[in-house]
Amino acid sequence: TPSNSSAASDVYKRQMMMLSIDRANKKLKLTSFLRDSWVYIPDHGYAKLNASCSWGGAQLVMDTLEYNFNVKIDHYVLVDFDMFKSIVNKLGGITVEVTEKEAKYLRNDVHLDIQAGEAVKLDGNEALWYCRIRYLDSDFMRTQRQRKVISCLLYTSPSPRDVEESR
Repeated sequence: TPSNSSAASDVYKRQMMMLSIDRANKKLKLTSFLRDSWVYIPDHGYAKLNASCSWGGAQLVMDTLEYNFNVKIDHYVLVDFDMFKSIVNKLGGITVEVTEKEAKYLRNDVHLDIQAGEAVKLDGNEALWYCRIRYLDSDFMRTQRQRKVISCLLYTSPSPRDVEESR
């Protein structure tokens, strides 16, 4: 079971998302897993999906997702808030649609100078807070915002041939 340490509480801030490659239709697909979903965690019983991370790390999360959702996960990436902001900034930011409701929340509750619009440029910190908007609508809308940002990152990132190898 999770302890009260800050490391354990950081576990509950994680978003679980799966990127799958649909070779037949030549598309990338993003699927969000709601961390409060009640699932069977192998060798532990039923609990919220998030508990799998604190009880067994990334491997137990993969086992839990594979067991409950009948998916095969080949690889995974863990990205913390600082790394997320760094990735967005290194790519020059992202451009997303921001609704008036979202912009108002970011201005009033987070104190960021974000205006609503169809093509709003966000830096790493702004993109992180955009992804973290809570209590404005629903978990489904929050995960939709997260998928929107990850999609922007996937489609604006340079291809491997465009990146010089660092030695």
